[in-house]
Amino acid sequence: MQFKDKTTEASSSRIALIDEVSSNMAATQPSAYHNFMDYQSPVQVPVQGVIVPQEVYRNAQPLPQANPPVRFYVQNVLGIRLTDALQGNFAHLHGAGVAVPLTQANRISCRINWPGYEAWSDGMHIIDNNAQPYTLARLAQTIARTIRKFFNDNAHVATQEPRLDWAVNNIPFESLYLLELRHVSTGSWQPVISRQL
Repeated sequence: MQFKDKTTEASSSRIALIDEVSSNMAATQPSAYHNFMDYQSPVQVPVQGVIVPQEVYRNAQPLPQANPPVRFYVQNVLGIRLTDALQGNFAHLHGAGVAVPLTQANRISCRINWPGYEAWSDGMHIIDNNAQPYTLARLAQTIARTIRKFFNDNAHVATQEPRLDWAVNNIPFESLYLLELRHVSTGSWQPVISRQL
């Protein structure tokens, strides 16, 4: 009797998903997407899972000067698990207590363009009661809550994506990581999210 190696099977399944998404993205302009193909970092660091291939939010008016992305490193790996951020588990988040001034405004729009769903946005406070910018830890927690709201809002919405792997009701929330927050338009920021397979 032959026994299948479950580890090999799981690895093959992950590779198949990555290959299929790569193939789907290849026909598009790479800079238009946040994905594992075009993700660039000044330093090569490990990234948690596969990056969700969101289309980058574009405003009618081009952004004159984008602010640098805000990145979330945990033990030298890019990405904090969303459930850890929700629960306030920041013991290993690098720079957790550092204030992050995104803009002079009190709020920003958080944009999510999840594959197979309508473009989604929600307002997000980034200044505390003392008019000070949120720390990196508090920002991570606020973004995690916003992403959870997106999941809740779309829990019963049918995906338009042919492949059901990206359907939100097929993705365990605990498998998601926040890698960074990107400045995509005046007043709008978009989280780069990955999924651990």
